[in-house]
Amino acid sequence: MSTLPYTGGRRGARSVTYVASQGWPFPSGLMLGFHARAASRDVTVDGEEIVEARWVGYDEFAARAERFRPDSIETHLAAMWLSGHR
Repeated sequence: MSTLPYTGGRRGARSVTYVASQGWPFPSGLMLGFHARAASRDVTVDGEEIVEARWVGYDEFAARAERFRPDSIETHLAAMWLSGHR
């Protein structure tokens, strides 16, 4: 999980499950999508790589997800999460 070194999150997550992948053109990469449960709700930022990190509730996340590109892996992951958490 690439955010851990930058958000001060405790190392480790529970129930990490691969969901899907998508080609990423920068530069010829591959974006991988996972669902995981955080080991802790504690979040801090390093102020360089990441300047803001926070937890959001269902309603705020659903509102933000409406703006995701329909052809992206983030939309697929968000829809899966939202359908299981209402």
